[in-house]
Amino acid sequence: MARTLAGFGMVFQLSRCRGQLRFARVSESADQVCGVDAAALLHSAAHFTACIHDADRADFDAALQSSAVHGLPWNWEGRILTAGEVKWINIRATVSQPQADHTVWDGIMLNISHTRRREAALRDMAAVLEQSCEAQRQRLARQLHDHLAHALAELGEHLAVPPPTEQRLATWQRAQQLARGCAAVADRLAAQLHRATLADGLHAALRALAHEVTAQDDVRLTLHCGDLGPLEAGTARQIFRFTEQALQAIAGLQPGLPADLRVTRQPGLLTLELLTPASPPQSAVVCQTLRARALLLGGVADCGVTADAGWRVALRVPVAQAEAAAGTQLG
Repeated sequence: MARTLAGFGMVFQLSRCRGQLRFARVSESADQVCGVDAAALLHSAAHFTACIHDADRADFDAALQSSAVHGLPWNWEGRILTAGEVKWINIRATVSQPQADHTVWDGIMLNISHTRRREAALRDMAAVLEQSCEAQRQRLARQLHDHLAHALAELGEHLAVPPPTEQRLATWQRAQQLARGCAAVADRLAAQLHRATLADGLHAALRALAHEVTAQDDVRLTLHCGDLGPLEAGTARQIFRFTEQALQAIAGLQPGLPADLRVTRQPGLLTLELLTPASPPQSAVVCQTLRARALLLGGVADCGVTADAGWRVALRVPVAQAEAAAGTQLG
């Protein structure tokens, strides 16, 4: 296998004992993949960890720790710096624990720089499309409000006075009922097209979204979200859309469905987790869509049915230590 992967992949065994990382086995293609030769990696794993990009270090540590704690496969993508060059690598490994304080990962490390460059170009295109869609949503919301609301208001004026004859009273009452129903639908559609803005930050927008979901979709959503700090406008918008899409997937599954949404930020990393006791009927399709949206953020999404037939969505997004908040608005 090592010969098959030579040039773009490295087979390895990594262990962690009493908090110390050590490479027990590394293929000869190490230098081509991560810029450090096999002998140096076998001597000290610090030669590799020192190459990890500062912006991705927190995500690397979180993914490794999660794999060790939960006994799940280690799947991580991130940047490393080799001889002044930025490379993207993907690590996929199985995990075992011979002893309580000893964890072993057997897997491969792939150089995915070319793929990531193509994804970056696609992200730029997607960002332009997203902005165009936002503008279209705003235009539709304004048209719906301006035209339909005006017509309903005029109709309400005509229906304000009861008809002179008893025979037409029932028809008049039904017309009033229909007018009120149409106005309520118009207000709801306009609100959905014109979601809360991010002018006050992602935290405030998520709280507004949680209120809408609870009121309109009969989901008992509990939001745990502290201060997320300033975020770049595009990053905040994509995280909001990711959350919105995940919540739309569970809307209407069952009356009063409980759901728990946690959003936290630590230096270099933003994490989001949604848990609910019921899974969408097309969970695989929804998860595929969410993973694709996570790629637009340069992040990773884990999504699927839990052991107790519930549903879990987790998002990890590398974020810069300090980003300008000016102009952060969903639109």
